[in-house]
Amino acid sequence: MKLVAKRDNDQTQIRDRAERMRTVRGQRFDRLLETVLSEGDLKCRISEVIQDYDDEQLFKKVKTYNEWNENVFNRIQTQLDAYLNPTDRLTEQILSGSKSVGFRVPGDTFRPRVGDDDPLKRSLRSTTKEESFRQSFTENDSWPGDYSINGDARKQLARSRPVLEPELWEQLKLQATPYGHFAQVTEHGGCLKTSVKTRGFVPGEDDGVPTAGKRRTRWEHNNLGILAPKALEGEGRIHRTKEGGSSGAPTQDHYRFDRGTRVTDTEFPLGKRMFPSKH
Repeated sequence: MKLVAKRDNDQTQIRDRAERMRTVRGQRFDRLLETVLSEGDLKCRISEVIQDYDDEQLFKKVKTYNEWNENVFNRIQTQLDAYLNPTDRLTEQILSGSKSVGFRVPGDTFRPRVGDDDPLKRSLRSTTKEESFRQSFTENDSWPGDYSINGDARKQLARSRPVLEPELWEQLKLQATPYGHFAQVTEHGGCLKTSVKTRGFVPGEDDGVPTAGKRRTRWEHNNLGILAPKALEGEGRIHRTKEGGSSGAPTQDHYRFDRGTRVTDTEFPLGKRMFPSKH
């Protein structure tokens, strides 16, 4: 009996909840419908924008149709009419007061011709011209038509100063060129950070005070390394003599460079000590 009573109570709660949800959905639908049917400044503005856009698109279609009708259809129609209904040459000469000679190549079939005024192919022609210009400029490394009259491929004198290619105007590519980040920082001056160390060397120890930041290896202590004042001059400074030029040539003989674990342990930091395996 308790189970039956609990089941009845659950069913009653479920029906009440479903009825409440139905009522809430009905009220929400009524609010949305009222909002859609009501008038407001935002709706009026949006309606005007949509109407203006539709009018603009319709104007473009009408303009394109009129241009095509004038430049393509009428031109073809005129040619067909002149071909199917040729005028009397004697009457034409009498009316014009002049005489002209015309000829036709044997075997040539009549085909109406249309110029480059087709508005439907305007974008295709523009793209073709731009691609042709780019190819000719890339292949010849000069402006198209930049040749002498006799056909020689000699370039004329430049008429403008050299500029950066448009393909390199992208932000990432521009910053990677010598005219990008490095030139911009150099122009501002001040704290210019280069890839080569130009400052921050250790001071001299002539006063007897040792300098911090030295390197320590297995074989030596207090090694200055790149912090040495003349480290930028390279290892050739060790062999420099009063003769001057080419005195650092011994450093080019790489066959006499030290090899082995000693060099590796000197250049690289010490690793973790490893013990031989007992297995």
